[in-house]
Amino acid sequence: MTRLNASYIRIFLIKSAFLAALFLASCKTEEIEPVNIFEEENLEELISNGETTFLPLDDICGENTLFVNNSRINALGDGYKIKGTIFSESAIGSIAVTNGEFDLLRNASGKINSFEGYGTAQFPKAGFLNDALVMADIFGSWTEYGSGDIFREEDESLPFMDNQCYFRFTLDPFSSFAEDEAGGLAMIKNTLFDYDQLYYDPTDPAVFFDGKMHQYDVKEKPQATANKNGEPKRYKSKKQKTKYSISDVRIGLSLNDNFLFRPLEFSDDLENTVGGTNFEPFGAGFYMSGRIGLKKYPLIFEGESFISSQLGLTQIFDLGFDEALYRRAANGKIFFGHELLEILPLDLEIELGRATLQENIDLNDLFLRFAGEYDMDTKDFFERVIGKEATKFLPSASRNGQMYVNIGSKLSEWEFYMMNQYQLEIPGLTKTTLQKQYFHFTPQRVALGGEMNIPFGLGGTEVKGELNSDGSFLLYGTIHGDIPFGNDVALKGELTLEVSNKGAFLYGMVNLPGSVAGIEVKGQITDEGILLEGRGNVDIKFADGAQLAANLHVKASTSEGVFINGSLMTPLQVAAVAVQGELSARGLMLAGEIHGKVDFGVTKLQSDLVLSASTWGGAEISGMIDVPLQVIGGRMEAYGEILTKNTFKLGASTTATLGFDPFPKVSPSVNFAFSEKEIDISAKAEFCALGECVDAGIKFNPNWSTGHVEICVKPFIKEICI
Repeated sequence: MTRLNASYIRIFLIKSAFLAALFLASCKTEEIEPVNIFEEENLEELISNGETTFLPLDDICGENTLFVNNSRINALGDGYKIKGTIFSESAIGSIAVTNGEFDLLRNASGKINSFEGYGTAQFPKAGFLNDALVMADIFGSWTEYGSGDIFREEDESLPFMDNQCYFRFTLDPFSSFAEDEAGGLAMIKNTLFDYDQLYYDPTDPAVFFDGKMHQYDVKEKPQATANKNGEPKRYKSKKQKTKYSISDVRIGLSLNDNFLFRPLEFSDDLENTVGGTNFEPFGAGFYMSGRIGLKKYPLIFEGESFISSQLGLTQIFDLGFDEALYRRAANGKIFFGHELLEILPLDLEIELGRATLQENIDLNDLFLRFAGEYDMDTKDFFERVIGKEATKFLPSASRNGQMYVNIGSKLSEWEFYMMNQYQLEIPGLTKTTLQKQYFHFTPQRVALGGEMNIPFGLGGTEVKGELNSDGSFLLYGTIHGDIPFGNDVALKGELTLEVSNKGAFLYGMVNLPGSVAGIEVKGQITDEGILLEGRGNVDIKFADGAQLAANLHVKASTSEGVFINGSLMTPLQVAAVAVQGELSARGLMLAGEIHGKVDFGVTKLQSDLVLSASTWGGAEISGMIDVPLQVIGGRMEAYGEILTKNTFKLGASTTATLGFDPFPKVSPSVNFAFSEKEIDISAKAEFCALGECVDAGIKFNPNWSTGHVEICVKPFIKEICI
């Protein structure tokens, strides 16, 4: 028997069952109770009367619970025979799934492992479908029930869970529609569906099928019409009357939005570059899989898509994708070109693999965003999109990478990013490499950026800027922290890195060790090293706490080191001291000379001093001071330090022979203490009389104008002066 003949016999049986029911209903006999096994039974009545029996299906699938009218199931030697309605428990309550004749068969070990038969194939009449769904007729089908892994052995693309059970309805074959016709079996509002096999998840409930979908304006909505060959009724219309059609598509409808969209994950580099792809998971009630074109945006995707709407899915089926409000997401491949992004050439189509898409059609928030992976001739792409001149400083670019596109409510509101392992040709600097590179295209400009690995210990720095149509580019970045110059020497700074087709340049502020503020510098990075140079006013805090104002010139080179010259203000009240020095691993060292009359408060004395100031040893002073005093004066070697920006101290000593009659001459060490306020002179000597000796302090009262000094001592009772 051919399949076609078998289908006609099944159609005949269904119709005969209806006729038999009508005929037998008029018979007056108690022996015959007519039953139409294809007519749906009254679920509420069966439950209220306690007339239901659960089917023993644990060995097929323990996740679902099916039951029947206990008067419609008969036990047989090899299983059970059911004639009537199969009911199921679901998330929205008990529902009728199919009506017909079914066999539950045991295997050799006595377990029920097969559920099959002939029954009606229908969408669930519940939830949003309850009032929106209209079937063209009753459709017979070969019916099977099994776990998702069994069905996926035949079709790996089915989005089924292994432990979940599904019905599969293989409909009786139909004659084909004419070339100019569109048709189908079920209408939801103004949307028509056509299929020849239907999967049914009774726990949701949900349905899946491969077939066609057509959407109509309400005035063009087709009507169910019968065929002359006795086939069930089907909806038919002329193809030109559809406003949206798609063939070879897999469609799923879930009454509880149980189709879960999970966006693909993309690299951290892409997420950080674009500020987050912002793809969000959500539950959907409308599933589509295939090669599908968007209605609002000129783009095609190939893969799985998920659709939901806050206004309910029926408005999508009523108004169509061109007028309804909804949210759509998809995973798979994406194809687009000039119609979507005007910057692309007319004959260039881009394909993204492993892509995720989200489309939001809302009056207040209309957008399309997607990301994926490309593999193409990027040199050709850049030359055609940016121009040959613009790519002459791009010696290399990778074939593959990731792309992210974001489009607003208008096609003119777009931006897209390309992550690509390109390199830039930077004059004078060939030792650097780029990572995490990207291009950022907008209607206004072509931007580029990445992480530049700068040699000489500077590490990775994020840079970004623009690529101009003439091939010139200008990127900026910031370098924070220590800038090494060899031999464990580093300057702390915050520098702007400027990279262009003219070279790599630096400018900004660096801090010397001990400096309170920074010095402005600028310079360049080449294959030879880093060179920075600048001058500025800065306060330097030396190790002993002295904080001195300075005007310094800094020259820092990775090949030579860090050298400094300039002037330092000191409290010695002479002109700013010319200093020079360098930076070492210990810190900053400045040295200079002080020549001239230093003001010590009571007088000014000619001094020839050396200043040695370091951040580890303090601001030390040493040298010669001319002391124009009689007896105790002369050119003295002094040592000391700067205490604060206004204070200092120096010490010197000499030996003088002094005669205090009647005592013998003494030769004490005369100590000088110099400061910005005074010169303190002191000495001490031993005096003996009548067998008794004492140490007595000697006083000095100098006349700095004349050079005379009154020197007095009081060894015992009487003060003696000379």
